[in-house]
Amino acid sequence: MKFLPLCVAVAVLGVAGWVHGVWTGRWSQSATLEAAVARMKLPEELGDWKGQPQELDERSQYVGGINGYASWEYTNKATNERLSVLLLCGRPGAVAVHTPDICYRAAGYQLIGSATPTTIKWVGREAEFQKITMSRDNITGKSSLQAFWSWTTTGDWQTPGSPRMTFAREPFLYKLYVIRDMDSQPAWAGDDGAKGFIHDLLPVLQATLFRPSDTGTPVAKR
Repeated sequence: MKFLPLCVAVAVLGVAGWVHGVWTGRWSQSATLEAAVARMKLPEELGDWKGQPQELDERSQYVGGINGYASWEYTNKATNERLSVLLLCGRPGAVAVHTPDICYRAAGYQLIGSATPTTIKWVGREAEFQKITMSRDNITGKSSLQAFWSWTTTGDWQTPGSPRMTFAREPFLYKLYVIRDMDSQPAWAGDDGAKGFIHDLLPVLQATLFRPSDTGTPVAKR
């Protein structure tokens, strides 16, 4: 009986370790995650939008638990509006957190209101996104951004209340950020430009991320 507390402690630690492994995806097949990363790419052009690839620093990749990413900045050739798009992939335990309302606040931005849900319809489907507006005072004035984000493992873009729990058992998770530079367009334009961009982008992502035979172009890996 004197060994009973030790046995109980070992059992508890074992269960806790297994739960954490499931939670973070530690026990998932790495080949599945690698294949998901290999399929990632973003288009160079999308309608009137022309893109330029961007780099994500290694520290951000490490902190975010990112196994692969594709990052582009797009400019609308007709209106000169600007959008930044970041597509991430990794294990759900890490990718399900670090949303823009947290990350940008850490960078000095103040949230204007709270995140609100928005639905974008595309090709007979509906995608769920969260949307938040932020601003920051700079030397040259005020900088304002609007962020949209969502997650998926199957092509059905979702914003569940507890993404870590919802996607905990998945072998990988994609997260999509679309950041609109509000200073690059008139205030009256609203968010139609960003929504229209996402509407056109989703079918492209569906065709590349969820077609096993399409390995896409190489993306940065941590």
